[in-house]
Amino acid sequence: VVAWKVIDEDSFARWQPKQLQAENALEERVEKLAKSAQQLEVQLDFAGITAVEDRLQDGVPDAIDTVKKAGIRVWVLTGDKTETAVDIARSCKLFTPDMD
Repeated sequence: VVAWKVIDEDSFARWQPKQLQAENALEERVEKLAKSAQQLEVQLDFAGITAVEDRLQDGVPDAIDTVKKAGIRVWVLTGDKTETAVDIARSCKLFTPDMD
């Protein structure tokens, strides 16, 4: 998932020392970094979804179908031959029966 928001200078100035402290922590570093990130990762604007995978995982066709039904445009970028890309798009339910 890709999301974003604008952070004003005052908010950043309050957050940054805590982030630096978490980055330099010798104990519980991962937990402290996660807590620091959580402070900023609120009220984000959704931008999109991205993934890289060679094989189609279980649940992907249904997930893509749900995203499409929610009115979200789905794009697939691939370096495959056209025939392979079309087969993948069909297996992911990207194409509807009327799209032949």
